Amino acid sequence: MDRFIRRVDRSGGPEACWPWGGGKIRTGYGHLKVKGRTVLAHRVAYEVWAGPIPEGKHVLHNCPGGDNPACCNPAHLWLGTQADNMKDMSRKGRVRGAAALKGEAHHSARINDAAARELIRMYAGGGHTFRQLGALFGISRQQAHRIVRGQRRRQLQ
Repeated sequence: MDRFIRRVDRSGGPEACWPWGGGKIRTGYGHLKVKGRTVLAHRVAYEVWAGPIPEGKHVLHNCPGGDNPACCNPAHLWLGTQADNMKDMSRKGRVRGAAALKGEAHHSARINDAAARELIRMYAGGGHTFRQLGALFGISRQQAHRIVRGQRRRQLQ
């Protein structure tokens, strides 16, 4: 416990970020060994200063100066679900790889944005079922439904 606290720089005061002064992983999060296991410093900080982390909860950052994964200030940490974590990552631009790609930029996209717009237009005009639209555009009935309803290609709505 003392070893952990010594590595957290609290010199900026209670409102400032408290950066972890130990090792960091590639993404900037602090880490340390506790009982032979590697743990993230911000999770340890939450437990030290705020209390136990409930099962299945994530510790997320809300630093006033912007995204700071090395911060251990409990005032900047909050508990959330996996869904909260994914939304937070996306909002901060931390989503990488295929998950960050949307619409026609995604590697598994079967149609481009222009075709999706045409599909939406054709459905709005009436006379086409989702099954027919799927067959016309080479996608599934379900995918045609998702595009029209805004569950996919939301930016086109």
